[in-house]
Amino acid sequence: MESLGAVLKNAREEKGISLYQAEKDTFILRRYLEALEAEDFSAFPGETYLMGFLKSYAEYLGLDPQRMVSLYRNIRLQEQEPPIEDLVGRPRSFPWWILLVVLLVIGVGVGGYFVFPRGGAAEAARVPRPSEAPQERGVRFQEEVMEGVFREGDAVVMRVGEEDHRFSFERFGAETLLVKTEEGEFPLERGASARLDVSGDGKPDLAVLVREIRRGEEGAEAVVRLDRHVEGPQVLVEGGQTREVAVEEVKEGVPLLAPIGSTLEEGRRLSSQVVLSADVQDIVMLELSFRGPVLFRSKVDDGEVVERFFQRGDVFRASMRQQAWLWLSNAGVVTARVGGVEMKLGEVGEVAVWLLTWVRNTENGSYHLELVPAY
Repeated sequence: MESLGAVLKNAREEKGISLYQAEKDTFILRRYLEALEAEDFSAFPGETYLMGFLKSYAEYLGLDPQRMVSLYRNIRLQEQEPPIEDLVGRPRSFPWWILLVVLLVIGVGVGGYFVFPRGGAAEAARVPRPSEAPQERGVRFQEEVMEGVFREGDAVVMRVGEEDHRFSFERFGAETLLVKTEEGEFPLERGASARLDVSGDGKPDLAVLVREIRRGEEGAEAVVRLDRHVEGPQVLVEGGQTREVAVEEVKEGVPLLAPIGSTLEEGRRLSSQVVLSADVQDIVMLELSFRGPVLFRSKVDDGEVVERFFQRGDVFRASMRQQAWLWLSNAGVVTARVGGVEMKLGEVGEVAVWLLTWVRNTENGSYHLELVPAY
C-alpha cells in the first residue's frame, strides 16, 4: 500500500521544492507540512485542520486531493484497535466469597446502628448539606479577542464602560444555540457571526462568531470567538425584517445583529458574489496572481494583518477556513481564485476592499462562499 507521507514528500522533491518554499507558498506552517510527510497526525489541533491542510498541500503539489484523503483514511482504519475482549480474553468468574464478606460487614453495621446510642445523629442532621446543583462555569472576558470552547450554561462576564455585564450560552441544538444577555435571548446559527448589545445602551458591544457546535465528552459544546472590535453599519432586527439605522433610532430591548458576510440588505445582495457552494464549510485555497504593481493587505481567519507591495509575477496563497479580508490598491491587475474558481475584484486603478466568507443557507443547510464588498 502507498504511504501518504512518501507520496507527498516524493512529489515535493521531484518538483525541487524545499519545505521552506512550500511553507511560503501555501501559508501552511512548516511543522504541519513535516507532520503530513511524517504521517504524524497528532501534531494537528483537529481533523478539520488536518484535512484542510492535506487537501491544500496536495493541490499545491499537483496531486489528487481526494486520493490523498483516501490514503489518510486507510491509515486511520489500520490504526483502529481490536476489541478489548480479544486483548484481555474472557472475564473470569466472579469470586462469590467477596460478596459474602460484604454482606457480613453490612449486617454488623446495621446491628451497631440499633444497638449503640445515636446522640450525634441530631447534630449531624443540623449540618447543612452542600448544594448538589451543578455549578455554572464562568469566565471573565478581558482581552480584545477570545476564542474558546463553551458548554451549555457557561457564562461570560464582560466590562462595558464602568459596569460588568453577563451573558451565557444556552440551549444547544445541532445547528443553533442561544446567547442569553440582560436584554433577552438571541439565537445564533453555526457558522454565523452577529453583533450583540450586552449592555443595553443601544450600541453593539461585541461580535460573536459560532465556529462549530459539536458533541463533546461532557455533552454539547461550541467553539465560539468573541471580539470587542465591532465595525460596520448597525442593523435593526424587528419582526423578522432588517434595515440600517442610526444608533439613536435603535429601540430598547431589540437586538443588534449584523451577520458578517450576510446579504440581508437588498442593495448589497446585488453586489455580492456567490463563489462556491458546498454541503459543509471547508478549508479552501486562496490564490492571487499579480500582473502589475499592487499594494495588497490581507487578514485570513484569525491571523495577523499582512501588508506587502506586490509586483508583476508575484503570487499570494493562503488556506482559508472561515473568512478573509482583502485590500487592494489596483484591483484590476489581480487574478484571484478560490478553490479553483476565478473572482473579479475590480478594475485597473480601482481601490477595492472585499470580505470573502462562508455563509450558511438557512433554507437547506448548505454553505455559500460569498465575496462581499466592504464599500
